[in-house]
Amino acid sequence: MASIAIVNHKGGCGKTTTAINLAAAYARQRRKVLVIDMDPQGHVSMGLNIDSKKLPYTIYDVLSPVKKNPGFKKAIVRITPFLDLIPANVKLSALEQQLSGTSGRDSILRDILNPFLTKYDFIFIDCPPNLGLLSINAIMAVDNILIPVESSKYCLEGVSDLTATLEMIDKKAGHKPRRFIFNTLAQEKSDYESKVVKNLKKKYGKAYLKTRIRESVRIKEASFLGKPIVYMDLKDNGAVDYYTLSEILGKKLGFTPITRINQIKGAVKVKPLAEEKILKIVKKPKMTKTMVRKVAKPAKTTKKKTILSPISIRKKTAVKAKQRVLKAA
Repeated sequence: MASIAIVNHKGGCGKTTTAINLAAAYARQRRKVLVIDMDPQGHVSMGLNIDSKKLPYTIYDVLSPVKKNPGFKKAIVRITPFLDLIPANVKLSALEQQLSGTSGRDSILRDILNPFLTKYDFIFIDCPPNLGLLSINAIMAVDNILIPVESSKYCLEGVSDLTATLEMIDKKAGHKPRRFIFNTLAQEKSDYESKVVKNLKKKYGKAYLKTRIRESVRIKEASFLGKPIVYMDLKDNGAVDYYTLSEILGKKLGFTPITRINQIKGAVKVKPLAEEKILKIVKKPKMTKTMVRKVAKPAKTTKKKTILSPISIRKKTAVKAKQRVLKAA
């Protein structure tokens, strides 16, 4: 079993997209996967077509000391036979204040999660874009940290800040998860990107995963529709890249891929699974009787009746009489 927190306190570097698509890539290989949304924005839930506002329980209900704990199982939402989700919504933002002054508040998620570790092959935790209590809880609950990095100055500085936080956690709590770093939102190869990759390899050594997630419009379309790119378009660069990342990371964690990814001109040869049919993108509205009637019978066009004045009637009869006289002649 591998537990992984996806962390970077810089927003917009692909944390949520990675959580969704990496989890889906393993689920598509018939690995049992759980994704925990620890971001109050609830973007993982949105990305998997779940409206967390309408759900009775979320991760907030499980962690909050104010709420009566419904139990971890009740908060789980089944996405596919191999993919489960514990969603989040804006209520989660109140948790930090509620836990202030509580002893052991940094390890609440770990204590709740421990009994369920053996039930899954992979557990992914999507963290908010900060290094607050929610992110620290996620870091304390896992054995591995995955850091997506896009080639901007702010994102690279974010990695340095995160490294300092991890060292602080190691000193205070004696918890030192393994770190893995990889490139996201990669553009066409340029001198600048080559320098960034070279510096990351030099600084982080074996922790740097030799792969990159190329920027793709189809990934954005898939997230808008509430579907992972690996379920939507296997020929897209994003799907190929996330499958490649799943293989590289899996080997580092001691997993051998069940379904090999054969890349031929950017296409991926993988048979579609039954679970893809279960994951619905857009629900079509049911046709009501009135809608069917409207489709079957086009609306009748009513012609306006023209009311003729007595003068116009006399003119018409005079014209007709003249025509008859001319025909007789």
